[in-house]
Amino acid sequence: MSATAQYAASAKIPFTQISVANTARDGTGSVPQVGAAGSAGSRLEKIDITATGVTTAGMVRLFLCEGAPGAPIASITFAATTATVTTTIAHGRTTGDKVTVQGVFPFDYNVKDASVTVLSATSFSYPMATTPTANASILGSYFTTPAVPVMRLLDEIPVSAVPAPSGTVRSFASYLTAATNAWLPMAIPAGYSLRASTHNAETFNVLAQMGDF
Repeated sequence: MSATAQYAASAKIPFTQISVANTARDGTGSVPQVGAAGSAGSRLEKIDITATGVTTAGMVRLFLCEGAPGAPIASITFAATTATVTTTIAHGRTTGDKVTVQGVFPFDYNVKDASVTVLSATSFSYPMATTPTANASILGSYFTTPAVPVMRLLDEIPVSAVPAPSGTVRSFASYLTAATNAWLPMAIPAGYSLRASTHNAETFNVLAQMGDF
Protein backbone atom coordinates (compact mmCIF):
# COMPACT_ATOMS: atom_id res chain seq x y z
CA MET A 1 0.00 0.00 0.00
CA SER A 2 1.31 3.42 -0.94
CA ALA A 3 2.22 5.76 1.91
CA THR A 4 1.28 8.80 -0.18
CA ALA A 5 -1.99 9.90 -1.76
CA GLN A 6 -2.79 8.51 -5.20
CA TYR A 7 -4.80 10.70 -7.59
CA ALA A 8 -6.79 10.03 -10.73
CA ALA A 9 -5.23 13.16 -12.24
CA SER A 10 -1.96 15.03 -11.77
CA ALA A 11 -1.48 16.97 -8.56
CA LYS A 12 -2.11 20.69 -8.87
CA ILE A 13 -0.76 23.68 -6.98
CA PRO A 14 -3.33 26.51 -7.16
CA PHE A 15 -2.26 29.94 -5.99
CA THR A 16 -3.64 33.39 -5.25
CA GLN A 17 -2.47 36.65 -3.70
CA ILE A 18 -4.53 38.46 -1.07
CA SER A 19 -3.98 42.08 -0.07
CA VAL A 20 -7.33 43.79 0.59
CA ALA A 21 -8.15 44.25 4.29
CA ASN A 22 -11.18 42.20 5.32
CA THR A 23 -12.13 41.85 8.97
CA ALA A 24 -15.29 39.81 8.29
CA ARG A 25 -15.53 36.26 9.58
CA ASP A 26 -18.71 35.41 7.66
CA GLY A 27 -17.15 35.22 4.19
CA THR A 28 -18.31 38.62 2.98
CA GLY A 29 -15.91 41.17 1.52
CA SER A 30 -12.78 40.37 -0.49
CA VAL A 31 -12.14 36.58 -0.33
CA PRO A 32 -10.20 35.49 -3.46
CA GLN A 33 -10.24 31.87 -4.58
CA VAL A 34 -7.12 29.80 -3.95
CA GLY A 35 -8.22 26.62 -5.70
CA ALA A 36 -11.33 24.70 -6.74
CA ALA A 37 -12.16 21.02 -6.38
CA GLY A 38 -12.20 18.90 -9.53
CA SER A 39 -15.33 17.39 -11.05
CA ALA A 40 -15.04 14.33 -8.76
CA GLY A 41 -13.67 16.23 -5.76
CA SER A 42 -10.12 16.89 -4.61
CA ARG A 43 -7.83 16.15 -1.68
CA LEU A 44 -6.17 19.15 -0.02
CA GLU A 45 -2.77 18.23 1.36
CA LYS A 46 -0.99 21.44 2.31
CA ILE A 47 -1.36 25.23 2.40
CA ASP A 48 1.54 27.70 2.38
CA ILE A 49 0.93 31.32 3.42
CA THR A 50 3.83 33.75 2.91
CA ALA A 51 3.91 37.52 3.33
CA THR A 52 5.61 39.59 0.66
CA GLY A 53 6.66 42.37 3.03
CA VAL A 54 6.06 43.98 6.41
CA THR A 55 3.35 42.46 8.59
CA THR A 56 1.60 43.56 11.76
CA ALA A 57 -0.25 41.29 14.16
CA GLY A 58 -3.36 40.07 12.40
CA MET A 59 -5.01 37.09 10.77
CA VAL A 60 -5.29 35.20 7.50
CA ARG A 61 -8.64 33.41 7.21
CA LEU A 62 -9.41 30.34 5.13
CA PHE A 63 -12.92 29.61 3.87
CA LEU A 64 -14.74 26.88 1.98
CA CYS A 65 -17.09 28.28 -0.63
CA GLU A 66 -20.00 26.12 -1.76
CA GLY A 67 -21.26 26.12 -5.34
CA ALA A 68 -22.91 23.41 -7.43
CA PRO A 69 -21.52 21.09 -10.15
CA GLY A 70 -22.49 22.21 -13.65
CA ALA A 71 -24.18 20.25 -16.41
CA PRO A 72 -21.96 18.13 -18.72
CA ILE A 73 -20.37 20.26 -21.43
CA ALA A 74 -20.95 19.41 -25.11
CA SER A 75 -18.78 22.20 -26.57
CA ILE A 76 -17.16 25.56 -25.83
CA THR A 77 -16.64 28.08 -28.62
CA PHE A 78 -15.51 31.67 -28.70
CA ALA A 79 -15.96 35.08 -30.30
CA ALA A 80 -13.12 37.38 -29.25
CA THR A 81 -13.10 37.21 -25.42
CA THR A 82 -16.62 35.78 -25.06
CA ALA A 83 -16.94 32.03 -24.54
CA THR A 84 -20.14 30.14 -25.31
CA VAL A 85 -20.81 26.90 -23.44
CA THR A 86 -23.27 24.35 -24.80
CA THR A 87 -24.38 21.69 -22.34
CA THR A 88 -25.78 18.23 -23.01
CA ILE A 89 -28.75 18.84 -20.69
CA ALA A 90 -30.50 21.94 -19.37
CA HIS A 91 -28.03 23.92 -17.26
CA GLY A 92 -30.57 25.69 -15.05
CA ARG A 93 -28.57 28.92 -14.94
CA THR A 94 -29.90 32.48 -14.78
CA THR A 95 -28.21 35.51 -16.31
CA GLY A 96 -25.93 37.01 -13.66
CA ASP A 97 -25.07 33.68 -12.03
CA LYS A 98 -21.36 33.12 -11.42
CA VAL A 99 -19.39 30.14 -12.73
CA THR A 100 -15.86 28.86 -12.35
CA VAL A 101 -14.60 26.93 -15.38
CA GLN A 102 -11.62 24.59 -15.08
CA GLY A 103 -9.72 21.88 -16.92
CA VAL A 104 -10.39 23.36 -20.38
CA PHE A 105 -7.87 23.64 -23.22
CA PRO A 106 -6.90 26.17 -24.52
CA PHE A 107 -6.38 27.60 -21.06
CA ASP A 108 -8.00 30.96 -21.90
CA TYR A 109 -11.40 29.37 -21.21
CA ASN A 110 -10.60 28.73 -17.54
CA VAL A 111 -12.10 31.49 -15.37
CA LYS A 112 -13.03 32.19 -11.76
CA ASP A 113 -16.41 33.60 -10.75
CA ALA A 114 -17.39 34.84 -14.21
CA SER A 115 -20.91 36.21 -14.70
CA VAL A 116 -22.93 34.28 -17.29
CA THR A 117 -25.43 35.42 -19.90
CA VAL A 118 -28.04 32.74 -20.60
CA LEU A 119 -28.60 32.17 -24.34
CA SER A 120 -30.90 29.14 -24.16
CA ALA A 121 -31.80 26.25 -21.86
CA THR A 122 -28.59 24.50 -22.94
CA SER A 123 -26.18 27.37 -23.61
CA PHE A 124 -24.69 30.37 -21.89
CA SER A 125 -21.79 32.74 -22.44
CA TYR A 126 -19.19 34.29 -20.15
CA PRO A 127 -16.25 36.71 -20.51
CA MET A 128 -12.59 35.65 -20.65
CA ALA A 129 -9.47 37.69 -19.97
CA THR A 130 -7.80 36.70 -23.27
CA THR A 131 -8.84 35.39 -26.68
CA PRO A 132 -8.31 31.64 -27.33
CA THR A 133 -6.68 30.42 -30.53
CA ALA A 134 -9.33 27.74 -31.12
CA ASN A 135 -12.54 26.23 -29.83
CA ALA A 136 -12.07 24.06 -26.75
CA SER A 137 -10.50 20.68 -27.53
CA ILE A 138 -10.58 19.55 -23.88
CA LEU A 139 -13.94 20.48 -22.37
CA GLY A 140 -13.24 20.31 -18.64
CA SER A 141 -16.07 21.21 -16.26
CA TYR A 142 -17.64 24.10 -14.39
CA PHE A 143 -19.38 24.73 -11.12
CA THR A 144 -21.65 27.54 -10.06
CA THR A 145 -21.23 30.06 -7.29
CA PRO A 146 -24.49 31.33 -5.80
CA ALA A 147 -25.26 35.03 -6.19
CA VAL A 148 -24.62 35.17 -2.44
CA PRO A 149 -21.85 32.56 -1.97
CA VAL A 150 -22.27 30.05 0.85
CA MET A 151 -19.05 30.61 2.77
CA ARG A 152 -17.84 28.60 5.74
CA LEU A 153 -14.92 29.68 7.92
CA LEU A 154 -12.36 26.87 7.86
CA ASP A 155 -9.51 28.27 9.96
CA GLU A 156 -7.88 31.46 11.20
CA ILE A 157 -4.10 31.66 10.92
CA PRO A 158 -2.48 34.18 13.31
CA VAL A 159 -0.03 36.54 11.63
CA SER A 160 2.90 37.79 13.70
CA ALA A 161 4.59 41.17 13.26
CA VAL A 162 7.66 41.22 11.03
CA PRO A 163 8.64 44.90 10.74
CA ALA A 164 11.35 44.77 8.08
CA PRO A 165 12.02 41.57 6.09
CA SER A 166 15.51 41.59 4.66
CA GLY A 167 18.33 39.34 3.61
CA THR A 168 18.67 38.21 7.22
CA VAL A 169 15.08 38.64 8.49
CA ARG A 170 12.57 36.28 6.89
CA SER A 171 9.06 37.36 5.94
CA PHE A 172 6.16 35.92 7.89
CA ALA A 173 5.30 32.40 6.69
CA SER A 174 2.96 29.67 7.86
CA TYR A 175 2.92 26.11 6.51
CA LEU A 176 -0.24 24.11 7.17
CA THR A 177 0.21 20.34 6.95
CA ALA A 178 -1.21 17.20 8.57
CA ALA A 179 1.53 17.54 11.19
CA THR A 180 0.36 21.00 12.27
CA ASN A 181 -3.37 21.02 11.52
CA ALA A 182 -5.76 18.25 12.49
CA TRP A 183 -8.15 18.97 9.58
CA LEU A 184 -5.48 18.19 6.96
CA PRO A 185 -5.50 16.30 4.68
CA MET A 186 -9.03 17.23 3.69
CA ALA A 187 -11.44 16.05 0.99
CA ILE A 188 -13.08 18.95 -0.86
CA PRO A 189 -16.28 17.95 -2.70
CA ALA A 190 -16.96 18.95 -6.28
CA GLY A 191 -18.50 22.40 -6.41
CA TYR A 192 -16.48 23.72 -3.48
CA SER A 193 -13.47 26.01 -3.53
CA LEU A 194 -10.83 27.10 -1.02
CA ARG A 195 -10.66 30.87 -0.46
CA ALA A 196 -8.61 33.23 1.70
CA SER A 197 -8.72 36.73 3.15
CA THR A 198 -6.36 38.94 5.15
CA HIS A 199 -7.43 40.93 8.21
CA ASN A 200 -5.00 43.76 7.48
CA ALA A 201 -4.12 45.42 4.18
CA GLU A 202 -0.94 43.39 3.80
CA THR A 203 0.02 41.15 0.90
CA PHE A 204 0.24 37.37 1.24
CA ASN A 205 0.82 34.63 -1.30
CA VAL A 206 -1.45 31.64 -0.57
CA LEU A 207 -0.55 28.35 -2.25
CA ALA A 208 -2.31 25.02 -1.92
CA GLN A 209 -1.21 21.49 -2.77
CA MET A 210 -4.19 19.54 -4.09
CA GLY A 211 -4.99 16.51 -6.22
CA ASP A 212 -8.17 15.50 -8.03
CA PHE A 213 -9.84 12.18 -7.27
